[in-house]
Amino acid sequence: MGEPSREAVRAALDAVVAAMRGAGVWAIERPPGEAFAEMGAFGTRTMAFAQWLRWVFVPNVERLIESGGPWPSSSQVAVMATREGDTDRAIASLVPALARFDAVFDDDDGDDDDDSGPSDDSAPEPSAAEEAYRQSRALLGAGDRAGARRAVERALALAPTFPNAENFAGWILFSAPDRSKADLTRAIEHFRTAVSNEPGVTAPLVNLADALAASGKKDEAVAMMECHATAASGCAGADYWLGWWFSQREHDLKRALPHARRAASLERSWGLARSRLADILERSGQSDEAYEEHAAALACEGAHDRAFSHERRGAYEARRGWWRNALRSLRRARRDDSRCGGARVAQYDEALAWVASQLAAQSIVVPADTESDVWDRACELEVPPEVALKGHPAEVIAVEALAREDRFDEALAALRALRAAEVWRFVDATGVMEHAADRARAAGHTRQAIALLELKEEAHRIDASAAGAAGEAFGRLGEAERTRERIVAWALELGPDA
Repeated sequence: MGEPSREAVRAALDAVVAAMRGAGVWAIERPPGEAFAEMGAFGTRTMAFAQWLRWVFVPNVERLIESGGPWPSSSQVAVMATREGDTDRAIASLVPALARFDAVFDDDDGDDDDDSGPSDDSAPEPSAAEEAYRQSRALLGAGDRAGARRAVERALALAPTFPNAENFAGWILFSAPDRSKADLTRAIEHFRTAVSNEPGVTAPLVNLADALAASGKKDEAVAMMECHATAASGCAGADYWLGWWFSQREHDLKRALPHARRAASLERSWGLARSRLADILERSGQSDEAYEEHAAALACEGAHDRAFSHERRGAYEARRGWWRNALRSLRRARRDDSRCGGARVAQYDEALAWVASQLAAQSIVVPADTESDVWDRACELEVPPEVALKGHPAEVIAVEALAREDRFDEALAALRALRAAEVWRFVDATGVMEHAADRARAAGHTRQAIALLELKEEAHRIDASAAGAAGEAFGRLGEAERTRERIVAWALELGPDA
């Protein structure tokens, strides 16, 4: 779907505000200023969901309306409200208005629950059932829950195993703000059937667990998910839910952590699982590992809160005085949050102003562009070599330290000594050799740069000679040949007398 109009967003936001006034959650206390500094997604770290809606969500949408965007590609505020509504009926009453707000940005694709993992590619059912299913989704997005229910039941009558229809039928009942006990019971039946129809698909399994917990059967929900998690083939979605449940609902980080680790291990490209693991690690006091996991989450595709991962990396960098890195991370957080509704833009603006003041205090000019090669290099040099090369031998770290200080002759001597003393530590330094060569060339020391590349080529050939498989050997020899090509090209820059 195209960009929404200001009028459509304004009407949807006005409906949300009216619903909040009607529910008695508009005249709510503003959190203290520090609560906005590191509040996390939906404010879950430092404030109640209602406070986040009133003091973060609404003001930021107002600013986007005034500026005409940029609009998010999707919105899932109603999903969070539905979960919060399990224990807060005032929040539950806001779900219809928030669902209509989300629908303004909805392209009618994707899963029904933001906790879903990798989706399947089931073949489409007959067109009449597909049309009824699409109508159901559209009607729910427009706030016509009864019509949506009739349409999805028609889809099931036409094709009982239509992909996701049972799950969506359950979702219509489960997410209703005025759902009855009978509705919840019926939703559980739909979710059970969906799990049976589509074993291995995460969305219905997660929805079933949520519904069981909401009905007071949390022990059954946990037991079911643990059964799926411990199956021979594993189930990343089950482990993800368990990590979420124990960390968010029971505040048992010790029990949550192994599940979060397993979910991220089973689906290494699932950004949502990697960011959940990072959050639990940080809250458990393991901030170094959390920093790396947030980086892994950012390398993943799919729907997850990228702004949050940039934010947490920026906070880590600021705590360590890596102000250039922190500025770049927080700018990325602001950019990604703006693309998804801008709920935290004001928070990021405050944090960016503070980081800029720290840079100014050190007489470091804050550039307009922090994505340039020059700034990347400055960020790289800001991180101590022993941190950047964590896990590498001390001799390798020492070479990196020399290269950072442009002491290239000493770096070459250290590498040659390492080759003579411990050849495999010499091979471990391959990456450092390449970085040092690039830095030497950029600094105008082309002869030393070539000498560093010659050592790198030698390290690749040594590594290839010990490879256990032909494929590995050819791969490492290929790296050696590519390094040789760079050596020749750089030598040509020196002219015929080189």
